[in-house]
Amino acid sequence: MRINERKTAKVTDPNEYLDSPGYPPQPGDRGAKPDAAPSAKPEAAWAPGEFENAADPDPYGVMDDLIWDSTDEELDFPPPIPYCLETRAPAPVAQDSGPAEMRESQNAALECCATAASRKAGLPAGQKPAGLANPENRSPIRSEVNGDVGDSPTAAPPPQSVTQPESPLLVAMRKGKVDEHLNPVDFCLFLGSLGYRRWLGNGSCELILPHGYILERVDMLRAKEHVESIIQSHDFLQAVKDKVFRRLKEFFKAKNLTSLPEFEGDFLTDSRDRCYKPYLNCVVEIAPDGCRRIWYNQLDKYVWKTDIIPRVFDRSGNWQSGIYYRFTQNQCTDPLRKGPDGQPLYDFARHRAYLASIGYNLHGFKTRLQPCLTIYSDATEGDRERNGGSGKSLIIQLLNAMQGAGADAAHRIVTETGESLKRDYNHNFDQVTPHTRVVVIDDLDTRRFPLENVYSWVTVGMTINKKGQESRFLPFEQAPKCVVTSNNPVSGTRDSDLRRRMDVQLFRHYNAAHKPIDDFGRGFFGEGFNAQDWAEFDSFAIACIQIALRCDVATKGLPAYVNNVLESSLELEIGDDLVEFLDRLILPAIGKFGSAKEDAKGLKSSFEEEYGVKRKESSRKFNSRLKRYGELRKLEVDTRPSGGTNWVEFKRLV
Repeated sequence: MRINERKTAKVTDPNEYLDSPGYPPQPGDRGAKPDAAPSAKPEAAWAPGEFENAADPDPYGVMDDLIWDSTDEELDFPPPIPYCLETRAPAPVAQDSGPAEMRESQNAALECCATAASRKAGLPAGQKPAGLANPENRSPIRSEVNGDVGDSPTAAPPPQSVTQPESPLLVAMRKGKVDEHLNPVDFCLFLGSLGYRRWLGNGSCELILPHGYILERVDMLRAKEHVESIIQSHDFLQAVKDKVFRRLKEFFKAKNLTSLPEFEGDFLTDSRDRCYKPYLNCVVEIAPDGCRRIWYNQLDKYVWKTDIIPRVFDRSGNWQSGIYYRFTQNQCTDPLRKGPDGQPLYDFARHRAYLASIGYNLHGFKTRLQPCLTIYSDATEGDRERNGGSGKSLIIQLLNAMQGAGADAAHRIVTETGESLKRDYNHNFDQVTPHTRVVVIDDLDTRRFPLENVYSWVTVGMTINKKGQESRFLPFEQAPKCVVTSNNPVSGTRDSDLRRRMDVQLFRHYNAAHKPIDDFGRGFFGEGFNAQDWAEFDSFAIACIQIALRCDVATKGLPAYVNNVLESSLELEIGDDLVEFLDRLILPAIGKFGSAKEDAKGLKSSFEEEYGVKRKESSRKFNSRLKRYGELRKLEVDTRPSGGTNWVEFKRLV
């Protein structure tokens, strides 16, 4: 079922196959299960899309280690990109600068980059994250990053980086005769010679500035200041400068930029079997059969500067010892059940589904074949009062930690609390923008905001109504994914519910009396991560994405695991009191006679009297709840009138 219910499952020891031949799996190895005969098929890398036809995308049935491409170890990576993502890019070095000036500029850029990354990682002042050594010990930064590809053997110059001829406006300013060239067309030629391009991808005109294969969005005010500084730095007549300055505000209106060349180029885009995560020093390409790191001068497609995660990626071979992986492992360990060793029982299948769900929401691909929202809730047998504290809301911090920096960073992950959402309110989710990747509904209260309200958004698209602005519709391809956290079960057991949701139930290893800091001695992310923690976390996130790709979550949903999501949802729809009432009345008769027959009207009156129900419901709605009770207890429910009485009969399913 799409709710990931599996009634027969074996809890597997994650260390069971560690000594098996061929484990851990190597890139391109599709080998058989440990006890199976060797495959006659020679080892070869998987063809794109081939994994979808495999009978079992995880042939070992264990939490495989993160698989890297065999060529990744041979790569010699240069230093990080030479500009700070939290401030403006350093001014470019003049072309006639000597080696000393170039080295000084590069070192300053690296220091800027290191300072920002250290602050992001929460390190003491002066301490640099792993991967950012002292600039003087670094080799010169490759000039391809700033668009000067020169004679690079590894990258062809992007179309936007080709040297442009001197614009007529610049020539006229030098001659002191600018009047006939002070028009939008010549100004756009001048702006284009500086590298600017128009971008219409979000429905409005934006200015972008390519740095090699890295694209930076530049707002109109900043571009205007940039042009002013360039003109001011030249030895033009002051009267000429004043004429140009007076017209700049007009020229930077969208209607006057139509002559500026549009950006042309392809982007690195996530697909069904590929995901790309850009860091300061490289882009990590994730595939089901292997990952590899790509340096920016090897790119042949563009990435947005605001998508670059503001830290250095340091590949960790010890990520399963990291505190965040162990935290998720604890969330999938049942404190109420003990294993043969007397320790709380670890549920591997649940953990795999959990990590796959994280990877799915970090993966930028989705399809109408599986238009699902992800629901995280507590799994506690027989406990109707779930008070939270199990660590579900840390998924918000995890998603934020894997986003790039920049002006739109605050809108990448939009979080709405259950209390802030209102039924039939047009301005719910008004913080969502075209840049939003995931919307998180934290601690959903279905009494205030039914989950059905997001179904059309998940399957068709999302309408955004900001106050005082025209509404905007984001089609399915642009609409964000949705994550829901809830302390209680989220109702929804009909086909329309099941095909739109993926449920992950987490055990209450953590609660008000036992918090993650009690296990690990420090907080997560900016509240306690050191350089090693960040390296392990990044490899953990990459591994989650790889698990999601190997399980093909985007089209097939989460891998199955034993859960009581369906039962909990049914109990919520029926009502705890009615379930308790019918269990005492119906189940003993079923056990003794195989069936139970009651007067539906009398059953309703007895229930309302015993439980003091003040708000009476219709007989039709009560009978509907009786049928849902039959689904819960696997009983056949037959309602029919006879002799003036409306009888309801419960029988075991044959």
